[in-house]
Amino acid sequence: MYLDIKVTQWKRVELPESATKEQVIDLLQKGNSDNGFNQLWEAFNGDNNLAIDDIDEGWDKVLDPIDNYDSSTMELFANKYEVPPIWTNKLEYPDEIRLTWTVEDFESKAQEKEDVDLECGDGYSEEFPMLYDRSKFPNALSIMKDRHDCNYGVSWDTVDYLLDEFCKL
Repeated sequence: MYLDIKVTQWKRVELPESATKEQVIDLLQKGNSDNGFNQLWEAFNGDNNLAIDDIDEGWDKVLDPIDNYDSSTMELFANKYEVPPIWTNKLEYPDEIRLTWTVEDFESKAQEKEDVDLECGDGYSEEFPMLYDRSKFPNALSIMKDRHDCNYGVSWDTVDYLLDEFCKL
């Protein structure tokens, strides 16, 4: 069994005979492409079991499918004569998507408008006063959901408007 991996070019990793298809796929699916490969490496390279083409070249970044125009960057084959691959990390596109806005988005926008960065140690003061009632953020989020117009969507401008309209102190 072997795994072809696209970094800046395709590389091949020969897997030991002891590796099972289920075991390899499970390890690869545990993380993104880098983490999945690292899991595989740790599991099978204890005794230098993995044979890799050109180990010194091009292994700095295993590409994610998004970096590869949504095409797979890992393809697992049972042997060199069996096509197609028995597993790939090609992206699957869902039949629907859900976009999420949270109270934290209102907090982030409020801090931006208040010109305060609490992570950098900035605090509220007479010069930079708190402008919004944080207890009203959940209500503003609910209003955003109830009043959204699917023809226009929801954006940061929507959050900005709701902050000023419903959350001002």
